[in-house]
Amino acid sequence: MSYNTYTNLEPGTTAHKELFPSVTMFDASTFYNWEQDNVPLHELKQRTDTLLRHAGFNEGGKPTETVTYTLSSAEDADIGIYDDMDSILDLIPKRLTYPVLVEICTYGKISSFELADIVTEGEGQLEIVNRQFSYSPGAKLRGVSSVQGEGTYNNVHFTTSAGDDDDVNSSKSYWNAYDASSHRFERNIFDENLWDTTGSRGFQSISNNSVSALKTYTCFAEGIKIGGAGCKGVSGHPYDVNNDSTIPSHDVSPSSLSNLNARGTRLGGERDGYLIGTTRMTNVLYGNHFTNINVRGCLGKITLRNLCVDGANYLYGDDVVHIGEYGFNISNSNIVLEHCAAMRCKRAGVFVKNSDVSIASGMTCYRNYEKESGSVRGFLGNDEYGIGLHAVNSDINFATINEAGAGFTNAAQPNERGNPYNFAKNDVGIFLESSKLHGGTLWNGANSPLRTRGTANDLVTSFIRTFGNDVGLKMESSNITYLGILESFLNNTGIEANNSVLKLTQFDIQDNAIVGFNLDNSKLEYGYKGDLLSGAAAGHNSNSIKEYKRSYTCSRNGQNLIIKNSSQVVPSNVGDLTTNLGSWGGPGTSILAETGTLGLLGDYMHSVGATSRLADMVDIDSCDLPAIVVKNGSFAEFVGLACAARTDGASIKGACVAVTDNSKVAFRGSKHSWTALTCVPQNGFAVDEQLRNWGTAGVLANNNSVVEFTGPTKISRFGVPVLAENGSTVKFGPPTIDGQETTMDLNRFPVSSLPDGANDVNHTKVELHSTRACLVANNNSNIIIKHIGGWANDDFQAWTTDTTMRSTNPDDQCNRWRSRH
Repeated sequence: MSYNTYTNLEPGTTAHKELFPSVTMFDASTFYNWEQDNVPLHELKQRTDTLLRHAGFNEGGKPTETVTYTLSSAEDADIGIYDDMDSILDLIPKRLTYPVLVEICTYGKISSFELADIVTEGEGQLEIVNRQFSYSPGAKLRGVSSVQGEGTYNNVHFTTSAGDDDDVNSSKSYWNAYDASSHRFERNIFDENLWDTTGSRGFQSISNNSVSALKTYTCFAEGIKIGGAGCKGVSGHPYDVNNDSTIPSHDVSPSSLSNLNARGTRLGGERDGYLIGTTRMTNVLYGNHFTNINVRGCLGKITLRNLCVDGANYLYGDDVVHIGEYGFNISNSNIVLEHCAAMRCKRAGVFVKNSDVSIASGMTCYRNYEKESGSVRGFLGNDEYGIGLHAVNSDINFATINEAGAGFTNAAQPNERGNPYNFAKNDVGIFLESSKLHGGTLWNGANSPLRTRGTANDLVTSFIRTFGNDVGLKMESSNITYLGILESFLNNTGIEANNSVLKLTQFDIQDNAIVGFNLDNSKLEYGYKGDLLSGAAAGHNSNSIKEYKRSYTCSRNGQNLIIKNSSQVVPSNVGDLTTNLGSWGGPGTSILAETGTLGLLGDYMHSVGATSRLADMVDIDSCDLPAIVVKNGSFAEFVGLACAARTDGASIKGACVAVTDNSKVAFRGSKHSWTALTCVPQNGFAVDEQLRNWGTAGVLANNNSVVEFTGPTKISRFGVPVLAENGSTVKFGPPTIDGQETTMDLNRFPVSSLPDGANDVNHTKVELHSTRACLVANNNSNIIIKHIGGWANDDFQAWTTDTTMRSTNPDDQCNRWRSRH
């Protein structure tokens, strides 16, 4: 199925009056007990009328305007105002042929409701909208609070207020709440005191920005102050140990598993940055919340808008209990969720089964896990864990463009960058089982700064963010196709995929304690639709510059990628990969060494290893681990990979990339981004560090595996840049079509036969710098260097076209080789 969204309904002026066929009754002249004898006829008429209503038949005729019902604290059924949802839903036909709007105007806690077996036809449409709602994507940060953080870390700064009367965007949070009204009655319903005292809920996060991927995130539960002295904004107390006493002991603690912890640097510490009065916050505020929402058997034009579910009781600390199983429980349905949120449920904030659900304008799933009374939670691994968004045999469609329509023009796409899709502090952020996740939006116009998406004048690029979970995104036999930027950070595991496929345009997977991508018999296709971001003027993340963030950022994880059991990591088929793809690396910011000097290169990916506790768990000798592992018959092709390692802790075979057990990795450098693998000294290559460096290989091919290097390549500062062991092979040469050793792959990697041609710099040229030996092949292994060297013919004018590059004849090549040790 595809993404759906429906126009907001305009409210009608009256509730619908229903007329059904009359039923002849007995009168007093006919029977002695005529009143009692009429009882079964009355009951029969009520049952008949109910069936006719649900079937959509009504002698009063189909309404000519939207039928509007209002949920309020005081009931007046004659004009369509009710004080409970069940009374309203009982009036809605199961076969709905006219538009119905339900507007929620009350405050505080609202009981659960169920939509069951409603099917819209023709002009039929159902919209349930919460009027007590405020959304603002650009409020200035006004205050912070230092509270207990995860693990052993104190003094985590959470926002407490945002908004400013002297700034239009900042004051929107206030005015959107203040202007809340019943659209039908055109009556303002704002009550400042009720916002602060009746159980409002709110979520406040750093506004989406791909450069400043900060983690500052706050939930307000139990009261939000709207306005205040001199500030047309919002404020509240961050959700912390006072709300849930298990936060210090049970929230995931990536830093405690990180090798950076032992080196005096906190994993993700640079994400705490903010500037009061400058940093922009996104506010999503709800003046009420439901305890549970069930949707089953509902098909057609059905939208739930601005609804929040909270599955907990109203207690604090040890006494808070997550009571509700699910927030939104959707089965066998086709609906739209817009600006919805779910928090503090046992099993899942949003559970979708056998359904097609479109998600628009943002979604928040926060702290969904098992929490009984006391200081103990359930744990991941015993099948009793909580999930933010859980889809089973379903399609999840995030806001996107109709590819068959106007195409990927910026004007045709929704401005999604400001909308927060956050899945935070659950056991699992998103869990897909036999399901599909689609959608997203991308910016394909000029930008400033160049090469950076999701910032500056880019208002289109969408984000999905999973953070603070045990597993950010978990997939079982599922598919993801996403056009925006997928971010997963500060989880224990970023993305875990089993027998699944991911097609991603861009991503940012960082600061996860154990691993960024864990692929098991799965496929990651990167650069999906990357040709829409191509060209230096258009701003694709191509050129290798320290200060920019790479399109495929995967760094600062315990290990960045584990690719195993016949898994694949491959570029999307978008033509010329040297211009239509971005490159692999880091965020463009540096991690500092203990001395405060530059520790690792900004645009290079690096892994941070693990603590001795984790090393014991996985039965390894060293806390320092390879950044990328490819094993058990797997394949990876990296275009423009930049990776840095450090050897001050231990010697590592394959510090950047370890390939083993019948696997293969192809490294593709280009004029925009060389394959660049290096070791960064931490202690000036002092004696101990030098000894460990001698025993370190930048790239390892082991147990019948293959590593191949094409295009511009530099590997430096390792004891052995490339090591092949136990029947493995190292290859250097030009890129050829898979399976055809004599045919150049010019469609994906164009090269020129002219020394000064536009693509001359795409030729394979290799620099190896070592402290021990440049290349080592051991135990029946091979080193193959083909078609590398200078021009065989000095008469360059003889080659007037690039047609000669279709073969790998040495006379046709312009490749170079250099090694130093």
